Parts: sequence; C-alpha cells; structure tokens
Amino acid sequence: MIYIFLGAPGTGKGTVSYLLNKKNNYKHISTGNIFRDLVKKNTKLGKKVREILKKGELINNELTFKVLLEEIEKYNLKKENIILDGYPRNIEQAEILFEYFNRYHKDLKISAINFELRNKIIIERLTNRLICPFCGKIYHKTFPELKPKKEWYCDDDKTKLITREDDKIKSIKKRLVIYDEKTKPLIEYFSEKGILIELDVNDTPNNIYEKVLKICQN
Repeated sequence: MIYIFLGAPGTGKGTVSYLLNKKNNYKHISTGNIFRDLVKKNTKLGKKVREILKKGELINNELTFKVLLEEIEKYNLKKENIILDGYPRNIEQAEILFEYFNRYHKDLKISAINFELRNKIIIERLTNRLICPFCGKIYHKTFPELKPKKEWYCDDDKTKLITREDDKIKSIKKRLVIYDEKTKPLIEYFSEKGILIELDVNDTPNNIYEKVLKICQN
C-alpha cells in the first residue's frame, strides 16, 4: 500500500511519517531527507542541491524521480506500507509516478492524504522547528511532545540541533508560494482519481498521528 502525504511545508507530514515508522513499521520515503543526506555528504550533487534548498526552490523532476525510485525499489510494495512524503510535488511528477506504478505495479493500492493548515500557523511552526543534522529527527520549541529532553540536543545521538536553512522566514514564504503554484493543483488531481482524503491538521503531533493511523488502518 502506498500513502502519499500532501500538504505545505510545516503541516506535520515528516513528524507523522516518523511516528508511523517508529511505532507501526511503515516505511518512510522522504525526497527531502534523501537530498539533505546528499548535502551532508558534500558530494558534487549535494553542493548543487544545497544551493537550490537554500533558495527555497524545487529540484527538477527527472533527478527527484531517479533518487525516489532507488528508494522505492528496496521494498515489497504489495506487502509493506510505504509513505511518500514530499513526492510528488507537481502534476508532472504525479504522472511520472503513476506511469511507473501502472507499468510495474498495476494492482497497487494508493491513497493520498492532504494535510490542511493555514499559512499563518505553518510559518509559526516552521520558525520554531529544530532538526538533528545527524539522524534527521524533528524537534520543536513549542510542542511539548516534540521538545528535546536536553535543550538544543538530540535525544537519540546527542548531536546539537539546528534550524534548517529553508526554515528561515524568507525561504518559508518562498516555499509557500511555490507550493500554491506547483503542488496545490495535486489536490484536484488526486480528487479526480478518487484517492484523496482531506485532513485538518491544526492539532498536536500525537493527535494528528492518531488520526492518520486510523485512516491508514481503515
């Protein structure tokens, strides 16, 4: 089963994916995390990706699908629950993805869950978000259940937490504009396919996780 998580940056897709992976063994594929790993390794591609992410722009469709496919093919798509977090980001990517599924995994079940949240709350969430640069775990300055046990340090590996470059206010606003232009049309695209589920995520991370788990189990 494939679950496509839709929604603007800061709506909680990554946090819910992490919880589903940790508690329910759902496989979490995040193109954002994949690219950030490339940046961390400081490869030639990673340096290029760093500049794109710093500007709050999107990486081209061909490259994104290539790295996604390498991850997807590690799993048994019919037996495992797979979360696609941050992909597809536009209609062209969706068409590439469904062409692949129709060719190689024709009977695969797919659902798209849209995480809905107002921009004002999104900006507030993202400017208070922290991340471990080593393991990628997400923390938050204001959500009690996402605060680190020791301020500014990862609970798991004790690495000092950082604010992502694309979580700074200028990049956030640009990402939201790009989302409205490129990604929002996917809501109608998936609705027309009859696989869209709308979800209000103006709630705590744990409550959102419970709502999403209930949807997935039904």
